[in-house]
Amino acid sequence: MDFPYTIDDLSSKCKVSKQSIYSLIKKNQEFVKQNSIRKGKKVKYNQEVLNLFLDYYGEDKAEDPSQKDPEEAIEANNAPQKAEDPSATVSQDKAAEDQIRALESQIEALKQELAAAREQNTELIKQNGAVLLLLQEEKQEKMKLLPAPKKSIKERFSHFFGKS
Repeated sequence: MDFPYTIDDLSSKCKVSKQSIYSLIKKNQEFVKQNSIRKGKKVKYNQEVLNLFLDYYGEDKAEDPSQKDPEEAIEANNAPQKAEDPSATVSQDKAAEDQIRALESQIEALKQELAAAREQNTELIKQNGAVLLLLQEEKQEKMKLLPAPKKSIKERFSHFFGKS
């Protein structure tokens, strides 16, 4: 039996976190133990475990690479492609060009908005600096207007009784 899947593979195919995979393994320990093999530090799981997880998480079943017929794959790759209608490709090209133009104009509008926002941001920074400067000057002015701090009682006694 083939064991091609690791925990990383299972979580990416089921589009869930590793923790979710581990919790589901814990719930179905016996089944997972029968359909897995330890190789060194890694545990590898077979298609049955992947199918269980895909069923649980609501995804479509993945194809087992060992069950795929190689001849069918070769035939599918070598099958001639349908020639597309030239008028359909022309209309698709025009639609794509129109979409490109619309997106380019949207990009230009966004660039202009960004430039305006940057200008506004620099102006606000300048105004903020001016306000801070005014507040600092006002604080210094208030400090000048305050009376000198009173001497403590210890300083007054030492000045009065101290040697001159």
